[in-house]
Amino acid sequence: MGAPEDEREPETLEDMENIVSDLREVYFTGKTRSAEYRLSQLKQLAAMLKALRTEYATAVNKDMKKADEEIFFTDIRFTDHEIGHTIRNLEEWMSPSKIKKDAAFAAAEAYLYPDP
Repeated sequence: MGAPEDEREPETLEDMENIVSDLREVYFTGKTRSAEYRLSQLKQLAAMLKALRTEYATAVNKDMKKADEEIFFTDIRFTDHEIGHTIRNLEEWMSPSKIKKDAAFAAAEAYLYPDP
């Protein structure tokens, strides 16, 4: 299963620079900050890993000469687990948390707002 026609792989350094530029534009719009967007991206990443498992294993085998079983357990399964872990914890990780403060600021409340 290859990439769709409109999402061809970059062929030149200029292609890669254009992709990075486009991704930066999206990032700076703030679109990537919402939990919904992040969850959507993580779910798409998990689906892509599942759909392209064979192609991924072939590429890793070609580059690193790993056996299919080793690729599954050390690369694919590990990555899939990490995606699931991130999905399960994302909301908590994005939530503001109360932080300790100096005595001079005892009356104030201070929170840490995680931000990419």
